Amino acid sequence: MAFRSVLGIREGRGKKPLANKEYYDTLISSKKDAVFLSDIDGDIFLFNKSAQSLTGYTAEDIRDYHIRDILLTLKNQENPLDVQQFSEFTARFFLLDAGGYLISVMVEFKEIEGQKFLITCVPVEEKKISVVSSDTPASGHNDQMIQPPAMASDKSGRWTIDFEHQARNLLNNIQGFSTILARNAEVSKDKKLLDNIAAIAISGNKLKSLFNKVSIGENDSYEIQRVPCQIAPILQKAQILLDSLARQNSITIQIRQEGDIEVLTDEILLLELLRYFFTQALQFTRNRQVFADIQLDPVRGKVLIDIDNIGQDIPRGIINFIKRSYSGRQYDISNPILSANPEVESMLIILNKIDGKISFSSGEHMGEIVRLEIPAASSGESKDELSQLEHTIKEKSLSILVIEDNKINSTILRVFLDKIASLSNAYSGNEALNIIEDYFNQGKVFSLVIMDIGLPKPWDGILLKAEIEKKWPEYEKVPFLAQTAFTAKSYTDRIAEQNFTHYLLKPVSQIDLFRVIIEAANTR
Repeated sequence: MAFRSVLGIREGRGKKPLANKEYYDTLISSKKDAVFLSDIDGDIFLFNKSAQSLTGYTAEDIRDYHIRDILLTLKNQENPLDVQQFSEFTARFFLLDAGGYLISVMVEFKEIEGQKFLITCVPVEEKKISVVSSDTPASGHNDQMIQPPAMASDKSGRWTIDFEHQARNLLNNIQGFSTILARNAEVSKDKKLLDNIAAIAISGNKLKSLFNKVSIGENDSYEIQRVPCQIAPILQKAQILLDSLARQNSITIQIRQEGDIEVLTDEILLLELLRYFFTQALQFTRNRQVFADIQLDPVRGKVLIDIDNIGQDIPRGIINFIKRSYSGRQYDISNPILSANPEVESMLIILNKIDGKISFSSGEHMGEIVRLEIPAASSGESKDELSQLEHTIKEKSLSILVIEDNKINSTILRVFLDKIASLSNAYSGNEALNIIEDYFNQGKVFSLVIMDIGLPKPWDGILLKAEIEKKWPEYEKVPFLAQTAFTAKSYTDRIAEQNFTHYLLKPVSQIDLFRVIIEAANTR
């Protein structure tokens, strides 16, 4: 059994009643991780099935304990629970289970309504450490000395989180200044210097991919590169790659196009998309030829690619879903229907990444004609995507508040945005509240807020967003973009629960930032 601290002993004061128990039960039962509910004094009221499975306590037993009784730290190690009044935090602890074992866990302390705390515990290693000998009675006080794990093991858990946070911020600085230098007029004249800066940026992207793979299991580390390119060579590459399948089925691919047409796209992703539809056509068409017709729609700034005929292998229900799921810019890929159709899901993900759209129409001989709409390359002087995004943001006349305590990161964002938007910077939560109040007193509300999550106490970005919306309800309709160097699930879950419009993981690339700003501004 866990040790009952003085705070945990209930003799003479009874167990506190819990109002709205059904509500809190529902709240924590939906969580996959082990979750406890305590009040502001640290008395435990409830836990979910995951917590019961992890600790071995019964629902009745857990009411006998204070949170300090079961969440322990090593001697001389900072303990966030050693305070008179609890506040939110995320830290490494040892969870003492009903069998007298210590389980290494990452703990998130999150305040909710009614002066209650949700305490989420995520195991970070499998090994349990025994603290009760086999002849120790199950009840009563236990004076046996706890045998802690090796100090290095404990340090590694907390150090890893701190290290990643610092490393991502430093990498954000490197990538940010690389981008700024690469677009400098003087630097662009020196090809050798420009190539060296490009090499730094490429190495930074690879390092970012490694961080993402290790910390959040992200395998899709491909960096999108949308540039102007001729559509004909991409189609010809797809044709060559599928030549063997075409000959095997005695079908030819005919590409029909008038004049040179340029698209603004990622060539590799578009090629993958074309290969998918050409493969469908070669396998399921009833014709002896597959036609690909390319035309430019100059009014809408789109290149249209019609592929006839891809047969009827894509279920009609999926085609109808695709039509319904397009929001005007992106496809909804969260629907469970796509889990049974991974190829279609991959297709929609690519379309989202290259800003494309797809439609279907009935063709002859029992088949579908698929139409891809891809952004056409601009005919103006600035053909790169970054310049076009800058122009789009500038036209929207946005007022943006950047809340970022790291002054180098804040400087990078200012350089990115200063010439294309009206920008204000805050280095802390309190400073942000003052700036918003001054702006509001002038009869103004910011168009968009870019919020760093890891702000200095007493705020973090999540609490600050809630406070802003509470004091000025007008901000409930304002897009908030979260940026953070923290990847712990507790942080990402809180960001999702607080309804941030977008979530950017540092290092943040300029082009990704511009894309989400435009998308967020379009939803206002």
